[in-house]
Amino acid sequence: MQPLEITLGQQVGQWIFILVPVLVFLVGVLFAWRNLRMRRGDTRGALRVAAFLLCCSLLRWAAFAHHVPMRSEYDGSTWALSAALFLAAVFWVIYVAAEPYIRRRWPQSLISWSRLVAGGFRDPLVGAHMLLGIVISIWFVLLSSVPYYWLRISGAINNFAQSSALDGVRRPIGLILNCVPVSIYYSLIVLFFFFLLRALFRREWIAAPVVILLGAMLAGSSLHPVVDGVTNALGFALVVLVLIRFGVLPTTVLFFAYFLLGAFPMTADFSAWYAGISLAITLLILAMAAFAFHSALGGRKLFQEGFLES
Repeated sequence: MQPLEITLGQQVGQWIFILVPVLVFLVGVLFAWRNLRMRRGDTRGALRVAAFLLCCSLLRWAAFAHHVPMRSEYDGSTWALSAALFLAAVFWVIYVAAEPYIRRRWPQSLISWSRLVAGGFRDPLVGAHMLLGIVISIWFVLLSSVPYYWLRISGAINNFAQSSALDGVRRPIGLILNCVPVSIYYSLIVLFFFFLLRALFRREWIAAPVVILLGAMLAGSSLHPVVDGVTNALGFALVVLVLIRFGVLPTTVLFFAYFLLGAFPMTADFSAWYAGISLAITLLILAMAAFAFHSALGGRKLFQEGFLES
């Protein structure tokens, strides 16, 4: 049997996927150490985000793992706690490293995020940015679906959903919890990497195309690099636009809804055997949008005189 041959484009895409987060983390350690020595940065907010992600990671393991009253349960829980602590530490470092500089350069990008971290779940701006992220995520999913249908028509296989989404009840819950740290991870990595490029080139109009180009090069590891490369470029352009114009919170919600819709098989055919989980995820997205819309109103009534002028 002929062994699998990895092309140059696939190697480049894999190395970019590995090296960029590692580079961002190493630079983040230096920036975080400098910020701590100068006693600046939102360390309380960083601790809250890290603690939240720690809980999400442990709950995800509890949902995914098979639990038996044996010694292996202790070993598994130890590894899960170690991985969760490492994940929380990574996020804490990146947050402490990036937050002071982002607040100085793009303060508007952290307003809604800071209010949410401080506990302002029903803040009107938080609700508006959450709703914006959900709406843009729909366009993001539609953009990603174009090459999927094109490849399916041409006979290629390109499936976004994970088989564990159909495995009982605990696994879908674990997938939903997994989307939370992944979405925050992508938002902070892209934001901090964009900041580093902006500091290097001194121009946003140079840093943005570099991020988009690297995003397109990630498709080199795909089986269909040309199609996925164009989609990645358009997707990263949309992410950079949302990140610069509106901030971290709508970008995080965008990634969360996108990964959530991508992890589960979605269908409009209610006679399909997996229509139940598809309807559940759709209702979850709609519930998030309804809560965000209600919060964005800020206690005002929708149907009242002068609402649009207020």
